[in-house]
Amino acid sequence: MKPIKKEKIFLTHSYFKYPLPEEMLKDLAQELKDINLYPSGGEYTELRQFLAKYVGVKIENILPANGSDEVIEIVSRAYKGEALIPIPTFSQYEASADRGRLSKVLVNCLNNGVYSLNYSAQQLDKASLVWICNPNNPTGTRIPRENIINILQGAKGMVIVDECNYEYLGETVVD
Repeated sequence: MKPIKKEKIFLTHSYFKYPLPEEMLKDLAQELKDINLYPSGGEYTELRQFLAKYVGVKIENILPANGSDEVIEIVSRAYKGEALIPIPTFSQYEASADRGRLSKVLVNCLNNGVYSLNYSAQQLDKASLVWICNPNNPTGTRIPRENIINILQGAKGMVIVDECNYEYLGETVVD
C-alpha cells in the first residue's frame, strides 16, 4: 500500500477593490461598540409583546429562540415516549426526535403524489408528541382546519402545529 501524498494547498483571497462608504463605516463602528452586550435577563419583553399582539396570544405563550429548529429541539427534549411524524415533512422533527432519543412512528402521508395527513386513532392514542406542519414542508399542502381539530381532539399527547409559514397560507389555528 502506497502512502498518501500530502500536498499543501494555498488559498488566495480576492478583495473588493472599492472602499466602503464613510457613512456605512460609521454605522458599523457604532454597532461594534455594543457587540458584547446581551439583552437583560434574556426576557426579550419588547419582542415578546410585539409578537404576542401580532399572532393574538398572551405574552407568556411566546418563546423567542434561535429559529424554529431550536424550538423543535426544545420540544423534542421535553417529551419522552413516542413521536408521531408525517412523511414527508420538515426533517428537523425526525432529527430532533433522534437526538432526544424518542421512539418515532413515521407515517407515510404521500399517496400517488398527493399529501394527506392520515394519523390513525391508535397512533394518536399512543404518541406522546404529535407533529403537524401547516402548510406542510416540503409539499406546501394545506392541512384543513377540521383535520387539525380532529387530531387535537383524538390525541392523548402533546400536539405541535408548526405554522412557520402560515403567512403564505393566510390562516392559522392558533385559537
